[in-house]
Amino acid sequence: MNFIGAFEVPAEIVTPLELAEQRRIQEETAAHDKEMKEREQARYDKRNQEKREFTARKKAGLLTPEEAEAEEQRLVINRAWQKEWRDKRKAAEPPKPPKQPSKKAVIQDIVARNKEGLPLTPEETEIYAAHREKENEKFRKRRARIKASEPPKPKKLTIKAVLEQRKEGLPLTAEGEEIYKRFRENRNEKLRDYNREYQREYMRERREKAKTEAADLPMAANQ
Repeated sequence: MNFIGAFEVPAEIVTPLELAEQRRIQEETAAHDKEMKEREQARYDKRNQEKREFTARKKAGLLTPEEAEAEEQRLVINRAWQKEWRDKRKAAEPPKPPKQPSKKAVIQDIVARNKEGLPLTPEETEIYAAHREKENEKFRKRRARIKASEPPKPKKLTIKAVLEQRKEGLPLTAEGEEIYKRFRENRNEKLRDYNREYQREYMRERREKAKTEAADLPMAANQ
């Protein structure tokens, strides 16, 4: 009699001996599988340990000539296989579109052409203006950081402040005395220049007047 699908014996038909036999078989199968896994893990660990020891001896230069030759042949075969695999993968890939220039390269080209005086399109002009504004903003921020990190400069003492201090009878510092001294020297030098110019102008006018009077005397005598 044929059955379609798996046929399960009802539990009430299975005898205790058959149940014990099934359990024994399951336990033996589980023990066998566990033993096989342990053996496979032991072989795997052994291979890894041998590879680590071989790599350590290779780095230390302790390989025998035969081992070194075999390793070189293995590397040659491995490189050839990797190259073949890369070539196959590259051939299977669709062709890449032409690489677009980066934003940085575009800006550098626009800056170079603008520096040479070459004409720019309206779009390139906008890009260049935005680039210049960005660079100027960087410069302003950098200048602000430098200014903030520097100690505040001492307030400069002016001539006006020194004169007001003298007028109020306040004592002057060494710097104030030096400023007042230079102020007096400059003022005296200007007064001397003014007096010399005034004297020259006065003497010139007197000579002019004397000449005019000398010229008028013969005319008065003739009359």
